[in-house]
Amino acid sequence: MDSQVEEIKRKVDIVSLISESVQLKKAGRNYKGLCPFHSEKTPSFMVNPERQIFKCFGCGEGGDVLSFVEKNERASFPEALKLLADRVGVKLKQTAPDPAEKQKDTFFKINAAAAELYHYILTKHAKGKQALEYLKARGIVPAAVKDFKLGFAPAVEGFVTGYLIKKGFSPAELIASGISLPSQRSKNPYDRFRGRIIFPIHDAQGRTVGFSGRILGSGEPKYLNSPDSLIFNKSNSLFGIDLARGEIGKSKKAILVEGNLDVVSSHQAGVTNTVCPLGTALTEAQVELIKRYAEEIVLAFDSDGAGISASKRAIELAENQGMAVRVSELGNFKDPDEMIRTEPKSWQKATEEATSVYEFIIASSLKRWSGQGVDGKRRVVAEVLPYLKGLTDPMQLEQYLQSLSDRLGVRIETVRSQLTVGAKTEQKLAEEPSPKRGTQLEEYLLALVLSSEKLEIDIAEAWFEKAETKALLSLFQEEFDHKGKLKVKEILKHLPESLTSKFDEVLLQDVEEKFLENPEALQKELLLTTRRCQKLFLKKQMQLLSLAIKQAEAAKEQERLTKLTNRFRDISQKLSTLDQSS
Repeated sequence: MDSQVEEIKRKVDIVSLISESVQLKKAGRNYKGLCPFHSEKTPSFMVNPERQIFKCFGCGEGGDVLSFVEKNERASFPEALKLLADRVGVKLKQTAPDPAEKQKDTFFKINAAAAELYHYILTKHAKGKQALEYLKARGIVPAAVKDFKLGFAPAVEGFVTGYLIKKGFSPAELIASGISLPSQRSKNPYDRFRGRIIFPIHDAQGRTVGFSGRILGSGEPKYLNSPDSLIFNKSNSLFGIDLARGEIGKSKKAILVEGNLDVVSSHQAGVTNTVCPLGTALTEAQVELIKRYAEEIVLAFDSDGAGISASKRAIELAENQGMAVRVSELGNFKDPDEMIRTEPKSWQKATEEATSVYEFIIASSLKRWSGQGVDGKRRVVAEVLPYLKGLTDPMQLEQYLQSLSDRLGVRIETVRSQLTVGAKTEQKLAEEPSPKRGTQLEEYLLALVLSSEKLEIDIAEAWFEKAETKALLSLFQEEFDHKGKLKVKEILKHLPESLTSKFDEVLLQDVEEKFLENPEALQKELLLTTRRCQKLFLKKQMQLLSLAIKQAEAAKEQERLTKLTNRFRDISQKLSTLDQSS
């Protein structure tokens, strides 16, 4: 198995793989982009094609192609291995799965068999005729029924359960998977979904992880979802993600609607980057899932009060993840499905010309407090200004303040007087810590040395605090003295296993393009960074000497005090010289 793992890792192009969910840009020997595992606005996620590795210097996540798939797809190691094996055409040798993996596999098989049966009943069985007519009346065409594999669960207690037991699944497995419920009257369980149109829920790989059932006719609840299981978590899933992720990745934009039928109708109308949460408010995990493929979310929730509230919550969640957000205007239509059935072209326009978050906040607040006079205007200002305070662009801020004052019919100065732009703006303008400072300075200096492919500048091991960076510096020096040039492939031949992780960290440092394209600029940056490293070392030496001087004074050790004071003066002069030359 180990040899197959290595074969798969060799065959997978890590840059191509990660580019499917992260927009990467060339940065010297590396590629960089925004980390898919945490919210950031300054790219700190690095990918190295030579070593087939990645690392985020913001959150610390890193590894190889397998660990990326595990993290990005929320997959176990065997699942990640299988996904990559299928990708590169490697047939895995059969090994005994662990119990949890075996149970997961059983659940996937149960759901796949159930989905096939539900779809058959809807499209070919007499029991599905009424449900099919209902979908036709809602404007759903046969192609969409097939694409989404829509189905129908008849109002018969053991119809699907009995079928699955005949297929070889045990009652205990059916109950654990969530497809069936235990019966008080019989040893066999009965169907969870009865008298419902079935919307199979798939993961991003297209595997059926659960079901969402809409009642046909009257009854409660209107929608019923599968319970959480080993393979399904409602808060982590999005209906339609398997069919939408390709277009989402291509357009870098996801359309988010409220209901399953909104998703089906939108895809049918040609807007195929549409998904929805499963009858719940949008969750942080769902935003993270969208962020794997998109940079922007366009919200198209229902136009009622609940939909507006859900939009505001979604805006906050998406912006916290560093995603751009806009909002589609539905006009007089209550939801996207109604708009699509009446004016499909208007739906396409609504998603393409979605308004800004701030215009949406202003419009929804005005709608909420309209007709309430001065008190209503005061409430609108109080509701809208906290959002506008987050704007860092003065021109944008002025634009929305003007829009708000015009629509309220009050002077802009009156609105502006209620606004205090301060801490939030400063917080947004603050850059994330650069990997070129602080704890990463030693690694960055070594990365510059590697980029220059030579080690002609004097760098003392004593300037480094970390044992691994000291060892790497020594290794680079030996390699350069022996070969006259530093090449990654050659260094790897002599690299001890204990230094592999630190070497990878050095290799993944972000050396700016302007240095890599200009040898003089690179040499200048190398010299400046060397001086920074030396200055840090000297400052720490002075701190230690200062403490020692105080101890010598207290002990009245005059000879030792004189030596320490002279050393302190010498280092201070050296530091002053370095400051002047920087």
